[in-house]
Amino acid sequence: MRTAGCIAAAALSAIALSCSDSRKVAGVVEDFMEANGAAWENPSVRVVRVDSTYHVTPARVERIRAAAERSGAAKPGAGYAPPTRKLVYAVVEYGVGGGQARSTFYLDADMERVVAFMP
Repeated sequence: MRTAGCIAAAALSAIALSCSDSRKVAGVVEDFMEANGAAWENPSVRVVRVDSTYHVTPARVERIRAAAERSGAAKPGAGYAPPTRKLVYAVVEYGVGGGQARSTFYLDADMERVVAFMP
């Protein structure tokens, strides 16, 4: 019985951490969108998924940033953070063009600044 209680406590802790990560990511993304977005109507976001990766190179980050500018989703010279070895990525939904859009945002390892996003 004690083992089951420990497992349940660990699962609840993971869920609580996931919710706090989602709230933190949502705040960072909303701030970035308000400061740097060109096409946003409603910077209120819903975080669909948060995870991390070590497989996005600095060269790939530059290509993602350039694609965001070309698409008009971000203003030229957007205030991105420098890439870190580990990136946290979040799939978010937000309002644009009278509907919903979905993008992937890459944040630094501390989840404090946006490194790049794919519109």
